Amino acid sequence: MAKVLGSSREHIILNNHKELNDNSLRYFKRLIIERANRKPIAYLLNKKHFWDHEFYVNKNTLIPRPDTEVIIEQVLKF
Repeated sequence: MAKVLGSSREHIILNNHKELNDNSLRYFKRLIIERANRKPIAYLLNKKHFWDHEFYVNKNTLIPRPDTEVIIEQVLKF
């Protein structure tokens, strides 16, 4: 919902009485269907946080994994 409205989750919670317009509702439903079909959230949001940075991701990029952060931390110790 935050992506659809271009707002923070906090803003949505505090303003939950507002109604969605038709375009926003269609977009939100499309995102729900894609997620139900197991599309990764990072691809739905087109972003993923990794090492205190936010990266743009899409279907053509690999999604950074938390396990990779652990590996990098271990390598940096050397």
